[in-house]
This record gives sequence, C-alpha cells and structure tokens, in this order.
Amino acid sequence: MRWSWRYTCIFVWLLMVTTIINAQNKSNIADVYVTTQDYANLRLGPGENWDIMATLDYDMTFRAVGRSHDGRWIQIMYHGDVNRPDATIEGITYGWVAYSLLVWTGDIYELPRDGVRTVTWARPAYSGRTAQYYSFPSGRIFIRLQRIVETNKLYWQTISQRWYDLEAGFQTTCNDIPPLAVIEANTFSTNNLTDEARFLPVIAALDGVVDNMNRAIHLLGDICNQNESDRFATPEDVMLAIEYIDQANRQLNLVQLFLVPLQEQHILLSN
Repeated sequence: MRWSWRYTCIFVWLLMVTTIINAQNKSNIADVYVTTQDYANLRLGPGENWDIMATLDYDMTFRAVGRSHDGRWIQIMYHGDVNRPDATIEGITYGWVAYSLLVWTGDIYELPRDGVRTVTWARPAYSGRTAQYYSFPSGRIFIRLQRIVETNKLYWQTISQRWYDLEAGFQTTCNDIPPLAVIEANTFSTNNLTDEARFLPVIAALDGVVDNMNRAIHLLGDICNQNESDRFATPEDVMLAIEYIDQANRQLNLVQLFLVPLQEQHILLSN
C-alpha cells in the first residue's frame, strides 16, 4: 500500500507539471497579437487563391493563433460576422492575413504551424505569379493619391470650362472661382517617400498639375479683381491660360497612367 500511494503521488505530480507546461504554452500563444498596418484581406487559407472572407481596416489588433510553414501568412481570430461556417468555431472565425501587412507583439514563429484547422478541403495556394504586397505605409499613400487626383479633376473641370468659354468668344462668370489647388504638406512624409520611391514620379507629375492649374486660376482671379469696366481677357491671356490648363490635363493623364501598375499591386484593388 505504501508503494502504491507513493506511485500515485508521483503520477499526480507529473500530471500537475504537464498541466502547468501546457498552460504556459497556451499563454505564450495568447500573448501573440498582430496589428494591421494597412487595409488587408482576411482569407480562408494561407495564400492568394483562398477566398476573401472580409476586409480589415488598418490599425486593428487581433490575436494570432497560427502561421504558415514559411511564416508569410498569419492566422488570426476574427469576431466579425462573415457568414463562413466552414471557418467559424464557437462564434470565432479563423482567417489568414499576409504578414507583410502586420506588426506584432510576441514571437510569431512560436505560433503553431498551420494554426487552427477549419476547412476540410484544400486547393493549391500558388497563384502562378509572384505576389507583390504593399507594406505600410504605401497602401495609405496610394489611397491618398487617388483622393487628391479626384479633387484635382474637379478643379481642372471648373477652371478649364471658364477659359474654354472665353476662347470660344463667350462670356464667363467670376463667381465661385475655385481656390488654389494644394497638396497638404503633411500628406506624404519624407520618410514614407524615401521608403516608397515608386510613388515619386506620380507625385512629381501631380505637383505639375497643381502648379499649372493654379496659374490658370490665378490669371482668372487677376482679371476678375479688376474694375468692371476693365474686366476683360486679352487674347494673350486666353492663349496663356489655355496653355496652362492643357499642360495640367496632360500631366493629370500622366498621373493616372502612373497609378495603373501601382493599383495592380495594391493588396485590395488587385484581388
């Protein structure tokens, strides 16, 4: 009986040690959190060919529970409504995000390989082309550029119509002259553009758009600020303004041309 009791104590002690070790391992996994640094796709599996279940905003934090064998994809716990029962366990959806769009706390390489198994079917994750991802902050730069381009299109349409009317011999109005176009100084930081040099040609062309449009706006403003009896545009004024807006239009087309390959590489717009 004495030896049997001793063996029982040893067994209980080993069981307690194993439980503590497992709890420590679980706590290590629980301590790994990832934060999105750009808009990102949440996919059913670790690869571009897997279905997109949701789109994640930037600066969102999730618990990480797994990784792909090469560490390029991280599995997270997602509490949003995606209506994917094949990826949902007890109300939590398990999906995969490209690591290049994340920053993290903890050691992601300590995460379990393949993570939580959800799908019971598989298909090749290789897309047949080399994946090119945007890392922070390039996705946000791209989106800001799109917004600036759309704003400048409206500016160009407004000021160009005034000068084209004058060129055709019609009167135009001095009301609602658009303000000078600007690109806010804090829109693109020097460090961001140093890291993302692919955007420099776009921004240089966009600077040319703004400069030429402002010349045409400023010229119309000078005429409209004259006394009513002296408020007229000379043929030289019209010719010069048309040159400005035509140049702005060519540069605006160039900006849009530069944006095409950048859009094809964008993690959201390319899929």
